[in-house]
Amino acid sequence: MNLCWKLSPGESDVAEVEITVTETQDGWCGVLEGSGATATAASVTEVRAALAGTVKEQLQSWAQANGASTQINRIRLFTHLVTKHQRSGSHAGQVINIAALADRVPGGWAARTLTGHLSLAPEERERRLIMEILSGTSVSHVAAKGQTFQEAQTALAAMVMQELDFDADQTHPDWSALRLTVTTRKTLETATLV
Repeated sequence: MNLCWKLSPGESDVAEVEITVTETQDGWCGVLEGSGATATAASVTEVRAALAGTVKEQLQSWAQANGASTQINRIRLFTHLVTKHQRSGSHAGQVINIAALADRVPGGWAARTLTGHLSLAPEERERRLIMEILSGTSVSHVAAKGQTFQEAQTALAAMVMQELDFDADQTHPDWSALRLTVTTRKTLETATLV
């Protein structure tokens, strides 16, 4: 059996999985990393729930086949939400990929890019990030907040687009769009999954 999950290193009753969710014409499509299982629904929440149900089934099969003594009570989903944001005007260059993360904070959500220097080529961006970490300086990233995840993500996308508009044409001539991948985590109780 090809397992799509792993036990959490800090919590023995939690299985961790990754899913990638992208927008489609009809809603959202999610792929469960490691298994290739997919789910399509009108909302990201519905996609997450469907894929968590698939993981629950796999966990039950694994436990029965192996006589596992470990009881998995929760599934932690690391969701990579991929959205594309077109640049205004007529541009035919490449799409710029930017990774970010979002988490709950008091009063809502905070989202931020993993690094700053967004207008640089990916290799140069990584080198600058490594230098910042090793030198102990604060990481220069782009950050945004919102009362909901969607508000924080939308604000982050706008700020990233603004930074790219200001300085990215030197590295990425005539760039056409931003592909923003925001990673979040959500833990679900297996008892609540169908």
